[in-house]
Amino acid sequence: MASVDGGGDYGPAVVTRLEDAVKLGEGPTWSQRTNRLYWLDIEGHQLHTFDPSKNSDASVKLPGLVSCLAECESDTGKFICGTDCGLAWLKVTPDGGLATLEMVMNPEPFAPTNRFNDGKCDCRGRFYAGTMSNVRPRVTGAASLYCITPRPPGLFAKRVDSVGAVTVSNGLAWSADSSKMYYIDTPTRKIQTFSFDVESGEVGSKLGEFVLPADIPGSPDGMTIDAEGKLWVALFRGGRIIRLDPDKNAIVSTHMMPTPHITSCCFGGDDLRTLYITSAIGSGVDAQASQGTPAGTLMALHTSVQGTPMHTFHD
Repeated sequence: MASVDGGGDYGPAVVTRLEDAVKLGEGPTWSQRTNRLYWLDIEGHQLHTFDPSKNSDASVKLPGLVSCLAECESDTGKFICGTDCGLAWLKVTPDGGLATLEMVMNPEPFAPTNRFNDGKCDCRGRFYAGTMSNVRPRVTGAASLYCITPRPPGLFAKRVDSVGAVTVSNGLAWSADSSKMYYIDTPTRKIQTFSFDVESGEVGSKLGEFVLPADIPGSPDGMTIDAEGKLWVALFRGGRIIRLDPDKNAIVSTHMMPTPHITSCCFGGDDLRTLYITSAIGSGVDAQASQGTPAGTLMALHTSVQGTPMHTFHD
């Protein structure tokens, strides 16, 4: 293990990292049922399971690309997940071993160069997940955000029209009373706020946005929210996580990371005061810039602010 001073709003914070690097770490998901963190290596086609009680990380090879996941209410070890071919069920044993990956449906059969990217459940157990243009250069406006609900024996995906056409659908979070949804389309460099109807799951009108200042490097990627209503936003190629007050449109604190390619984060641990952070190695010039740093590792930032639990999918 190694550590660096992460700085931040609550005094010196220690960023702890694992030694094992992955290609594109993403989708950190804390399970309060197993007290483990599930996270993905999208490009390496691996599911990782980190057990903080043993300080150990295990991985298993997946039969394809999986980019995001959420626990299912019905069964410990069952997840709904987004892939490069649509939506699927993923089942794992408690120790992180793969059981099955079963494709269910694809809401974008007309867009073979898209894949799912980030996804998260709201407090009523609906899975909101978005796609991204997976070609270079990105096709602007080629992707969408979807609200996914059960439709036995499969799933139903409804496009969220109010966020418009997107390019790289990314971070999601909700306010404590679920009256607001926060959303990131990475190339816009914006964290947008929408009204949200918790009863129907409808995303309403846009209420505001925070535009990342030009003097801050990187682009907003994944994010989470703490118990004080502040957003923690990973900045890809920015080497930091910002803590944002969405009501005041102001950055409360900046937590510098020891690698530039920060992808996502979520709170976990017994008291939800550990921020787990994923990262990527990058490629080409980006990979060269990461030499000598723990690029592609899972990191943990211990904070004095409490996070919020992740919701399960009501299958």
